[in-house]
Amino acid sequence: MSVSKLLLWIWKLELELLEGNIARLVILSKLPFSVVESDRFNRLCKLLQPLWNIPSRRTVARDCFRMFRDEKFKLIAYFKSDCSKLALTPKVWTSIQNFSYISLTAPLY
Repeated sequence: MSVSKLLLWIWKLELELLEGNIARLVILSKLPFSVVESDRFNRLCKLLQPLWNIPSRRTVARDCFRMFRDEKFKLIAYFKSDCSKLALTPKVWTSIQNFSYISLTAPLY
């Protein structure tokens, strides 16, 4: 493999990692998908990697959904395999705006 092909491969890998980490940032920070269209975010990204085309909010939403789907399949596979001790704890509440919520906590032992 020539040096130019190797550098191109590394650059493409870096871009894939950037896009995956933007989706992770949006999920973990509970940011709206439109954060990638803000001026401050665009300036920061161009400062860090000037050659990178910043993904649209639809692309980020698609990446987030893909991450959710992958994690869901991992959980399903885990629950089907070796899930001998699992305790499910539901919690139900209503917000001030009268919206009903339910959460399910599942600590693994």
